[in-house]
Amino acid sequence: MRLLLNSRILGDVLVIQCKGRIVAGAEVEALQAEVDKQTHVLGTELLQTRLVVLDLGEVEYLDSSGLGALVRMLGVLRAVGGGLTLCRPSPIVQKSLEVTKLTNLLSTYGSEEEAIEALYRDSPPEQDTIRRTAILCVDTSKDLLAYLRVLLTEAGYRVHTASNVSDGKRLLTVMHPKLVVCGKGIQELPAAVALLEQIQNSSGIQLLSLPAEFSTTDAGEAGKDLVERIQSLVK
Repeated sequence: MRLLLNSRILGDVLVIQCKGRIVAGAEVEALQAEVDKQTHVLGTELLQTRLVVLDLGEVEYLDSSGLGALVRMLGVLRAVGGGLTLCRPSPIVQKSLEVTKLTNLLSTYGSEEEAIEALYRDSPPEQDTIRRTAILCVDTSKDLLAYLRVLLTEAGYRVHTASNVSDGKRLLTVMHPKLVVCGKGIQELPAAVALLEQIQNSSGIQLLSLPAEFSTTDAGEAGKDLVERIQSLVK
C-alpha cells in the first residue's frame, strides 16, 4: 500500500498521520516533502514549526531507508532547536526500532497527547517567543485560522491554532494562553459547549467570540478592529 499522509498543525507542533509503507523511493521522498512543506511558511525559508510528531499506528512496513529518513529528520529538527517524536508505533515498526536499537534515539509514545507533551517539555521555545503573549485561535475554517495566524503574529503575538474542539481543549492544557479566539464555525458545534466552559472556568484566560459576519475576504478594517480589541483584552 502506498504511503498516505494526513497533516495538521496543533499549536507549535506538526502532527503527521502515516498509513501504508515507509520504504525507499517515492514513500520516503513523500514523507520528507510533507515535513518540509508543513514546517516552512509557504514559499519561504521561514519555519512555522520545529516540532514534529509522526503517528505510525497504521504503518505496515518500515525498511532501512525509512529508518534512516527518521534519523535524518530528527537531526535536522534538533539543529534548529526543535524535535521529533513518534507515537502509536505499529508492532512491525516497534520491532524495527528495537532490532536496530533506535529506541534510544527516537522517542516513542503510546498516544499523540504524550508525544506532544514530551516535545513541549523537552524543546522549550526561544526567549523571544516566551515573552510574547500567547493566543489560541479555534475554528473549523482553515482559511480563517491561517488569516488569524498571520494577522496576530504580525501584531506581535504568539499564535496557536486548532481546527476542532478536541485539539482546542488539548492546547488549552498544554500552552495556557492569555486569550482564546473562537470563530463562528466552532461556536456552532454542540461539542464546543465543553470547550467554552473550560475556558470560562480557567483563571486568567479571556474569551473572544468572533461574530458571524467576520470574514477573511474583506477583513482589512475588521482585522484592524480585531487587533485593537485583543490589545484591550490582554493588557
